[in-house]
Amino acid sequence: MARATLKHVISASASERGFEAQNLLHGTSDKRSKWLGKAGAKCNSVILKLDREYKFTNFHVGNANSAFVEIFVSRSVDTQETFQVIVPSTSFMSQMESRSEKPGDRVRIFGVVDMIPSVESLRWDIVKVVCHQPFNDRVPFGLGFFKVDGTAEEIVSPSKSQSSVPPISMNFIDLDSATQSSQSLSTGSLFERRDEMKKDREDYEKRVEKERRIAMLSKDGGKGFKKEAKKTAATHKDTYKPKPKKEKSVEKIKNNYIEMIDLEDERKEQPGTSKRRKDSPTPSSQGPSEPKRRVVIESDEEDETEDWPSTSTKNSSQNNSQSLEKIDEILKGVCFSLSGYQNPMRSDLRDKAVEMGAKYCNDWTPECTHLISAFKNTPKMRQIGKSATAVSGRWIRRCYAEKKRLPESKYPVTM
Repeated sequence: MARATLKHVISASASERGFEAQNLLHGTSDKRSKWLGKAGAKCNSVILKLDREYKFTNFHVGNANSAFVEIFVSRSVDTQETFQVIVPSTSFMSQMESRSEKPGDRVRIFGVVDMIPSVESLRWDIVKVVCHQPFNDRVPFGLGFFKVDGTAEEIVSPSKSQSSVPPISMNFIDLDSATQSSQSLSTGSLFERRDEMKKDREDYEKRVEKERRIAMLSKDGGKGFKKEAKKTAATHKDTYKPKPKKEKSVEKIKNNYIEMIDLEDERKEQPGTSKRRKDSPTPSSQGPSEPKRRVVIESDEEDETEDWPSTSTKNSSQNNSQSLEKIDEILKGVCFSLSGYQNPMRSDLRDKAVEMGAKYCNDWTPECTHLISAFKNTPKMRQIGKSATAVSGRWIRRCYAEKKRLPESKYPVTM
């Protein structure tokens, strides 16, 4: 069993100044951890996100003038935001105590016996706490502190058979097997294996580089083959002498360039070949040798000035410009305000909506057409008229994900 970490606040009801829901993340039982909702509300609720999924064992609840408290749980991986009751509504203050506001700081620990068995046996990473105070509409109410204990998924550690070194037997029965085992661990064997692995890696990198250059040059219809071939031939004048011709064939250039890459790889493997050629004035004195392989590169001056358009680049740039224009017009004409959401979710919803062309207002004005609200009983929900529309934040996220405006009726404010 371990103490669960409260990662951040997903959403919360309107709070008193200095007693925001972010205080619950401190986990202590002093003034810094107290969260107080507005007085006169039917209920105040807060939704907390944990760092991972837990099988809950204890809930430590510190009261702050709440008459009843109930706890719900959910998972972030679920497609729909559905909460299940894990701790039913429990009384912390009677009617007389609520009116006298004493005592309003009781502490209770809810164990496994206080939870619903069918829900307690599963793992969850979202906790929702709902506080009620129907007996006193003058006092702000909420939580003094909130802590969660549970068991997380255990990290699978390697077994002892895999981590432990196998024992080495010193009783050699067969002389041949003893000789073989001693040779496999002889001095210098590890360095020989390292050299072999290094050589294999270099061969693999050469082959990948060769295939990459061929694929890159084949995209522009042959123009890149001519330029790359001329560049390579200029750096190796002692071996390759280009012979210009008027007739051009892309396939021939491609085949010649592949052959030239092979010759270049051979020269890299034999670095002393060119130096010996320059030092020897008469090749005939060195005896018979293999005939030199020459590469013919066919090109003319007209091909150098000819423009080879890349249709893939133009199409990709046109598609990008069209997608940018569309995303700016998805929520064009929408003027919205946010209610019930706190950072970082609040800023994320605002940025996505503004990117799609909507206009943001911090306070509710007659100009607003939409209210993005997390709860039904927020102050801004009471101010909207019949002409405005109240939707959940899931409407913004789905419109941004599908790159189109979706109907608001599918995303109502449910909590």
